[in-house]
Amino acid sequence: MNFLRSLYTLIFCAWITFAFAEQMPVGYYDAIEGKKDEALKIALFQIIKGGERLDYGPNTYHASSNPPQWQVGDIKAYGTWHGFQLADQLSNGCVWDMYSSTKRYFPIKGGSAAGMNIEHCLPKSWWGGTENAAYRDLYHLNPSDQAANNNKSNCPPGNPSTASFDNGVFKTGKDNQWNKNAFTIIDEYKGDFARAYFYIATAYHDMKWDATYSQFVTNDSYLTFTPYLVSVLLQWHRIDPVSEKEINRLDAISSLQHNRNPYIEYPELVEYIWGNKQGEKVDLDQLVRTTSKEYDIPTDTINPMAYPATDITDSTFSAHWKDQGRKSYLLEVFTLQETGHNDTLISMPGFNSSIVAESGNKIQW
Repeated sequence: MNFLRSLYTLIFCAWITFAFAEQMPVGYYDAIEGKKDEALKIALFQIIKGGERLDYGPNTYHASSNPPQWQVGDIKAYGTWHGFQLADQLSNGCVWDMYSSTKRYFPIKGGSAAGMNIEHCLPKSWWGGTENAAYRDLYHLNPSDQAANNNKSNCPPGNPSTASFDNGVFKTGKDNQWNKNAFTIIDEYKGDFARAYFYIATAYHDMKWDATYSQFVTNDSYLTFTPYLVSVLLQWHRIDPVSEKEINRLDAISSLQHNRNPYIEYPELVEYIWGNKQGEKVDLDQLVRTTSKEYDIPTDTINPMAYPATDITDSTFSAHWKDQGRKSYLLEVFTLQETGHNDTLISMPGFNSSIVAESGNKIQW
């Protein structure tokens, strides 16, 4: 085995920044100035309801250029997995999966990654599963580990007191408040999910919800969500501020769909509609805009910045990284299984996860 080629020392991946990222148009949110409550939500609906939506599935556009480049007018040739490749790919080519810690790669020739599904963050069954624009909206679609996706089913967000499924990132189990199964995820992604739910409730403000799921969604209130679901989503929104991941994903999806998620751009708007600023009028100049240079992006203390391993032999290597403030890190090792299609990462045989404290440590297995 050629370790120089295939060794991945807990690839602490960095985000890919796309040159074509679409920025917020000037005056995009002007219509919400002075609005509050339902009028505010309707104004946002009018702003973000339009744009394009990709075809649902693995379809890929093959341009004459090499490599293929997106051009205006080509949008309908793309499928969801092409959108994921732009919005959910880390710098080493692996898929950013918010449902598990399994490392997988995007196939070189396009299409879906092995062992993964397209997951609707907000269950499509809640509106009856019609293949409408919401069905194809990337702001609440994510590449998902198949096992986690199967266990999520149409469960609501919640606070499970038991675990029927738990992979360390994603968990389902009975929520006593719902009196049925609910799902939760690690804190790092809770805000991502909450802001996706608030976006769907706004971008599809006029959508009719299936009465079967009236415990979660309602056609009788502009808030869309029932009180307990609102409380869970607000909790998730507040404990996980907008991250660099969300900002970059916002720009990538905006470049494809040509609409924005206002709750990533102006997270305080959540409070004006569902939270502690209900009844207050919006003053745009006073809102924190996460896509401005002044926004203080939360420091990621979970993942350090990795550098290539050195001193690689058949049984050892030296790991190197830039410390992000933690005293130690859990190191995992993977190899890239190359098939030409659906390439994926598999655990290194014979290697047990190792706690490492200093960059430059010699690792042996």
